[in-house]
This record gives sequence, structure tokens and C-alpha cells, in this order.
Amino acid sequence: MNRLFDKSIVLACCIAAATGLAVDARLVAAFCLGVIATSLAELAQKERTSRTSEAASYAYIIAAVFVPPFVPFAPLALYDIARRVRRERVWVALGIGVAFVFALVADLRADALAARTLLLTAILSVAATLLSLRTAQLEREQQRMRRIRDELQERALALEARNRDLADRQDYEVELATLAERARIAREIHDSVGHQLTRASLQTEALRVVHADEPRVAADFADVKHTVDEALQLVRASVHALNDTAADLSVQLECIVEGACSDGGPQIELEVLAEHAPANITNCFAAGWRAQTWCKSVPRSV
Repeated sequence: MNRLFDKSIVLACCIAAATGLAVDARLVAAFCLGVIATSLAELAQKERTSRTSEAASYAYIIAAVFVPPFVPFAPLALYDIARRVRRERVWVALGIGVAFVFALVADLRADALAARTLLLTAILSVAATLLSLRTAQLEREQQRMRRIRDELQERALALEARNRDLADRQDYEVELATLAERARIAREIHDSVGHQLTRASLQTEALRVVHADEPRVAADFADVKHTVDEALQLVRASVHALNDTAADLSVQLECIVEGACSDGGPQIELEVLAEHAPANITNCFAAGWRAQTWCKSVPRSV
């Protein structure tokens, strides 16, 4: 879009520079060929067509050296040459430029064109060359900015995916810690309160047997034992409830697999398809899988 705008300005200036010249077939041909050459340069996308358009620009400058009516529209070709010039071809472009300067001087001495037209053409040629170089640099900067933007977008997507993975890992760690804490509380209740209540129940039963000949005392001990047994049942129910909520099949299996792999065991790929499994099945399956993994990791002696 920038090049089209630049070429429109250059073409308008070329027409202004050609004002005052006699309109003949050569001037019309110069105008048409100049427009065709600069249009071909914009339409060229592939390497072969690009070389063809570049050759057309060089040919137009060569024609301007020998045919004076081509001179006013030469800045269009110079614009394309300056935009496409490369380091390995810079001497060719400089040679064409020097030849065009000598052609301007020769036309001025031979009075082939008006001095005003030659002066405007010379100024316009320099301006078109500088404008082309500026536009080319601007396009390179735009491409670099687009490349940087694409790289930043790719990095942002990668960071977003990494953040999602970290968030999932954090959720997994939190869930694992929660389940482990529930299991620990259940074990402590079972080992401390459960054992104490069981001991109290046995002692109460023993005292009831000892005082069997005293019906009222034995009945009191029986009531105490019944109360202790009810408390023991409540504790067992609480422990089972904590164990049930702490039983997650996928978490337990992932923990087992990670432990086996970290200890130098076999490489295991795990995929849990069951989302919600009963607690008893989960515990049994996890225990069996843990035992199987341990057996595979232990070397056998013959």
C-alpha cells in the first residue's frame, strides 16, 4: 500500500515534468511502457516474475538513455530499481544510474529536452530513489515487528499452556495433600480413640463378669459397656467415612506410579478411565496395584 501511494506521487510528478513536451507517439509509448513496467513490478510475486520486472526496469532506463521522451518517466523505473537492488547487484544499479546522469547531461547539451524538464527529472529521480529506500526500510521494519509479534504470541501461548499445567499440577498436589491429611486423621482416630474405647469396652466387660454375683453392679457395667460400644461404633463410622472420602482411585494410582518410577522401577504409563469408583473397590485395587508394582521392582534370585 505504501509503494502504491509513493508511485502515484512519483507518476504525478513525472507527468508534471513532461508538461510542455510535444505529445507524440514516442512520448505516449514512454508513458505507457513506464506504467506497465512499474505495474509489473508490483504484480511480481515469484522469483522468475520478479527478475522479469527488474529487467524491465533496467531496460526502461537504457531506453531513456537513447530515447529522450523516455527520460521524464524514468524516475518510476529508478524507484523499482532502488527497491529491488541487492548488494551483489549494487554495481549494476550504480552503472545504470551513472549512465542515466550522462544521458541527462547529453540531452541538455543537445537541447533534446527542455532544461526545466531535465532539472525536474533529475530532482525527481533522486527523490524517487530516496523514497524507495525509505519505503523498503519501513517494510523491513514492519516485517520485523510482525515477526516479533508472532514470536511473542507463540511465547504467550506457551506460557499459558505452562500455567495451565502448573495449575493442574497444583490442584493435583492440593487434592493429594487433602486426601493424605484425611487418611492421617483417620489413622490417628483409629489408633488412639479407637484403641482406648476398645480397651474401655473390654475392661467394662471384665468388671461385669467379676461382679456377676451383684446384679445391680453388673447391670451398671453392662450399661457402661453398651455406651462405650456405641461410641466405638461411631468412631469406626467416622474413620470409615474419612477413609472413603480419602480414597480417590486416580490420585492413589498416580502416587503409586510416581513412587515406583522415582525409585528406579519400571516405566509405567497410567490412564484411569473410571471417574468415580466405590471406596472399597478403590482401596482394594490400589493395594493390589501397589503389591504388583513392588513385586515387579524387586529382583528375583534363581
